[in-house]
Amino acid sequence: MKVRLLTGLSGANGSFAPGDEYSCDLSEAGRLVSRGYAEYIREEMTETAVVEPIHETAKRRRRK
Repeated sequence: MKVRLLTGLSGANGSFAPGDEYSCDLSEAGRLVSRGYAEYIREEMTETAVVEPIHETAKRRRRK
């Protein structure tokens, strides 16, 4: 889960300034947001192209 910090945060994971994006687990994100230290970031789903394999089959020769 990603949150955007509204205040500075420093700890074992490093130092972060207001406005920085911070990745953490859901419970920590909930604590930060409920106390007013951060806001949730809506994560955009990125689309990826999926190429399906082409199934080639050998053609049989017809007899004349």
